[in-house]
Amino acid sequence: MRSLYESLMDDDDVVLQRADNRTLAYQVDKMLESKTSNPELIKLLESKVAIYSVNDKDGLEEIGNKLLSNEVTTDTYSAEFNFIGNNVKAIVSYEDENNYYEINLNNDILSFTKIKNGSSSLVKSVEFNKDYNYDVLHTLRIAHKDGKVIIYFDNLNKISLENEVLPKGKIGYVNDDNI
Repeated sequence: MRSLYESLMDDDDVVLQRADNRTLAYQVDKMLESKTSNPELIKLLESKVAIYSVNDKDGLEEIGNKLLSNEVTTDTYSAEFNFIGNNVKAIVSYEDENNYYEINLNNDILSFTKIKNGSSSLVKSVEFNKDYNYDVLHTLRIAHKDGKVIIYFDNLNKISLENEVLPKGKIGYVNDDNI
């Protein structure tokens, strides 16, 4: 898996152009790897990038049957969802009840669906080649930049799209017992 720093260093047309932001990305990667807490680094990060972390449902806003972040993403973002269970629906680019994207994992099928003006259309779906134990913690992660979307399951690239520009929006879950 490539780090944020490696991705930035390889890309000439990046959102974060300045050298100090590349250093910042490297520091973010190292901080996440070591799971250490450096108050000065955290203060610097908060001034440069949006960081949103929620450990329970209390940090999310309930809208209909969804639990969503209070913050809106930027054009370029990565979001990670942790869950236990077999039927999980993560929400990204939530603009309103009729316009958002949904990542759904159900019975070893991972799908990415666009809801626009209340109508849903499947963007892409993949079936896993092996059965997973859904009684343990798993991770879904989505990364979006310039129309490129990658969806990971447990750090394995499962869906890659080249021309799917996601709008800014809230992120979250469909409210159920798996989060």
